[in-house]
Amino acid sequence: MNQANAFKLRSQLPRLACAALALLLAKVLVAIVWEYHRYFPADFNANFLLGRVVIGQFATGQSPDILETPRLCFDTLSSRDPKFYDKTVPLSQLGRGGRWADGSPGDSLINTILPPNSPSCAVGGRDAADGLYSVSSVHHDGAQVLLADAAVRFIAETIDAGDLTQPTLTQEQMAETKVASPYGVWGALGTKDGGETIGDY
Repeated sequence: MNQANAFKLRSQLPRLACAALALLLAKVLVAIVWEYHRYFPADFNANFLLGRVVIGQFATGQSPDILETPRLCFDTLSSRDPKFYDKTVPLSQLGRGGRWADGSPGDSLINTILPPNSPSCAVGGRDAADGLYSVSSVHHDGAQVLLADAAVRFIAETIDAGDLTQPTLTQEQMAETKVASPYGVWGALGTKDGGETIGDY
């Protein structure tokens, strides 16, 4: 490759990187919003996807009790500095985003249960396990999220997160009927077909 072509290619790298990111986001959107081997009834209203959280910018070895009472995840934080996990809490080996293209819980997915910048907790000793995977960022009061309608929104840590003493919903519960999230406006922003009406937030 001659020097002129190499320079031309280098000048296109930011555009190529953006295109690659857009393709990745499209794949993630399809994978998250339309689950693998899951079917939706003919009357499924795709308009419910508008304004729903898709992507956001974790402690392992936790008890399954966190799925019954999500607020227990806050017990993993240091009492001296609650911005960090306690030193006794086992953490993910790779860390959040360590295998970002994997698509498994803990590696790259989030759920809208605990409000932004809350701790994340995985059940058992693995990264790719059931758990509470919070949106987090370096912003002091919240985090940016990408919505299914391609809008980017800043979500404050103070968003209504409902009753964190309520158990998480199972796939079986959600398959039987439309079930509204018990986690307030934040929970509603993460549902696909819960039937919630989302007001201002």
